[in-house]
Amino acid sequence: MGEMDPEDLNNFPPHYKRLLEIKLSIMLTAVIWGIAAYGISKLE
Repeated sequence: MGEMDPEDLNNFPPHYKRLLEIKLSIMLTAVIWGIAAYGISKLE
């Protein structure tokens, strides 16, 4: 479980790959904003 064959990775649909990249960038942006908000709240 959790393992992928190289062939499966090559056959992964490009539109799903793009959606996963978009979700990852949104999640990373939210985490960075959360860290920044926490840092700013601790300054005051």
